[in-house]
Amino acid sequence: NKIGSVWGMAYNKFNKTLFVTAFMKRHSGFGPQGIAGMYVIQNANTNGLGTVTGINLQTLLGINAGTQPTRNLPNDKTQPTDDGGNAVFDAVGKMSFGDAELSTDGNTLYMTNLFDKKVYVIDVTNPLSPTLITSYLIPNPACTVGNEYAPFGLKFYRGRLYVGVICTAQSSQPAAPGSTYGQSGFDTKTLSSSNLKATVYELNGSTFTTALTQFSLNYD
Repeated sequence: NKIGSVWGMAYNKFNKTLFVTAFMKRHSGFGPQGIAGMYVIQNANTNGLGTVTGINLQTLLGINAGTQPTRNLPNDKTQPTDDGGNAVFDAVGKMSFGDAELSTDGNTLYMTNLFDKKVYVIDVTNPLSPTLITSYLIPNPACTVGNEYAPFGLKFYRGRLYVGVICTAQSSQPAAPGSTYGQSGFDTKTLSSSNLKATVYELNGSTFTTALTQFSLNYD
């Protein structure tokens, strides 16, 4: 009930503050701050959550993380649930936030917005009063279908930020003729993974470099 479904985590060792960001997940609801939620956990340790402060980044900083599909996930486990079906299935990886990283000094938070495909740079010198510095649109790594790329992973290393991106091939995987998902006889082995690939970019100042590395995900 305090934080809901989350993924991105970044820990400031200097002031023992953990930043946690919302994540769209099936069969698991968001916390009190919703789809654009960030939770600041102060005095975080292994003995408990510490002090949790929720921040809605859309309300405070204008960061649009998308609109949650309609679903019903009551806290009472004895009650029936409705996860929203295909709408929620399709929204995973396309709404809310992905990974989160802190700069070496702990004052700057980087986070991926899965909805608008941007990296957001946030000043967290005062953890409970973050301010938006800027945002950068993550490049499309020449995916077969234009918008079918999903940024997610981040790593801050030696003063540089690295961003991982996947070409999902959601609609561009060529399949055997007559083999359609959901129909009798469909076999995933007939699909080609030739359009699936991973790319890593480096953010150098305000510019993404050309891909540092790019590799296929066409293994079985």
